[in-house]
Amino acid sequence: MVLLAHVRPAFKLSNGTYGSPRMTRELQDDGRPVGRRRTAWLMRENGLVARQKRRFKRTTDSEHSWPVAPNLPSRPLPVTSTASTILQGDTPPSIIKARCSSKTEPPNEQMPLH
Repeated sequence: MVLLAHVRPAFKLSNGTYGSPRMTRELQDDGRPVGRRRTAWLMRENGLVARQKRRFKRTTDSEHSWPVAPNLPSRPLPVTSTASTILQGDTPPSIIKARCSSKTEPPNEQMPLH
């Protein structure tokens, strides 16, 4: 019973993944003298069954004989609009540069700044 009080919390901390060999090592690391068979018996008697890992399932068949589609994201995307095309016309380049680089709007002339 004393050993079971240490097995249950350790099993819970492992999210139910520790079987008797790992649980034995965990208990021995904590300074409890216990063997694997004793740990296995305690776990079996109290319904502590470790969850098994899933098997690896390959979902992609890279060896198929069908044609491969082109990798569209790797192509350069066309530029649809830039600051210079938005500010077209008779606007001097210095104003375009100032408008594109400014992060904030200029204060409104009509509102008093108090």
